[in-house]
Amino acid sequence: MKLPQLIIHMTQLNSISNNILDLTDPVTVTILIDGCKRGDRKIQEILYKEMYSGCMSIALRYTDNKVDAEDVLSIAFTKVFNKINTIDTSNHRIAKWIRTIVINTALDHIRKYNKTSNMTCSIDETYTHGLGDTYSPQSRSIYIDETFSESIDGEYIMKIIQELPPCYRTVFNLSVFEGLTHKQIATKLGINEGTSKSNLSKARMKLRDKLIKLQEDDELSILTNRKYEYS
Repeated sequence: MKLPQLIIHMTQLNSISNNILDLTDPVTVTILIDGCKRGDRKIQEILYKEMYSGCMSIALRYTDNKVDAEDVLSIAFTKVFNKINTIDTSNHRIAKWIRTIVINTALDHIRKYNKTSNMTCSIDETYTHGLGDTYSPQSRSIYIDETFSESIDGEYIMKIIQELPPCYRTVFNLSVFEGLTHKQIATKLGINEGTSKSNLSKARMKLRDKLIKLQEDDELSILTNRKYEYS
């Protein structure tokens, strides 16, 4: 690299390092992709740190625990840096490309380590009673009071999603968070659309039950505290 180019490169790199990245900015994305293609460890580290939080959240939603999520993330970013040469520098949707790799790596992890990798589960059919096909990706409510839902800690939501059986959790994530249709989910997981709908309905019902219990416990705690205040 010639001296003028090196000076420009270092100036751009320092600018990126010292600020929150805008991964929708063509110049920023071009610098990142070009740097990663050259195997620049500093650029790779910057991209990894920028994407870590969002990608870890994705991995946690698909796996049972943080250890598995970290494994998924490690494998996913190895793929990212190995495949970076396949992405066009003019492709400014690098964040979406990386998230897709994380999701697909998480799905590979589920297939490898879970006996229910065929994405079918056996559970009491009463979980699907009354749900039918009323759910759509655009309607993300799980039948819980909106005010209460907004007050729920994000870590608790993550925890109860992780507690779902892999077959329910996977379909729930693909539908609710990724916005895939049942047809797309069925193709991606190698299941039929009916199984996708069933797994989603059961996942939503299980989450609903847990949130209702939490709401009831919260209300009971408030009533108990008030009782002691007035006694």
